[in-house]
Amino acid sequence: MRLSRSVRLGVAVLSIAASLAAIGTLGRSAPASASSLKIKCTGLSGNAESTVSLSGCTGDTGGSSTTLNAITLYEGGTIYWANGKHTRVSFSLTPGSQGSCPAGTTEYNGVGTVIGDSTGSAPVDGSASAEGCINDSSYAITLEPGTKLKLK
Repeated sequence: MRLSRSVRLGVAVLSIAASLAAIGTLGRSAPASASSLKIKCTGLSGNAESTVSLSGCTGDTGGSSTTLNAITLYEGGTIYWANGKHTRVSFSLTPGSQGSCPAGTTEYNGVGTVIGDSTGSAPVDGSASAEGCINDSSYAITLEPGTKLKLK
């Protein structure tokens, strides 16, 4: 059964936000200062009706996420990293201005909170943010051009 368009878009947006939060939570060994904890990912790909993944990630992530179920991210959940570590996140998504998203896509802004982390790279209760573009017909997900997923 196909999801309604609004649910698919919500899944995509939450996927973006969750991905961003997950990226932010992974990283290096815990630095001395909580203000220096953060992770950034430069790539997000996938589909609101199936799976998503992150790439170009800094920190103790192994550089990317494993393939993640978009529905799980829509509801919040655990991001599993390529190196076997993980980050739990909660998210909220809202439609954004079109920004630099291409024609035929809708921009969504994701904000969230890291609620658990095994990487030591991001603070629990740290903020997560991302701006994503979702294709209006195929539901393909990408980061808005020139943006990154961030957790700090």
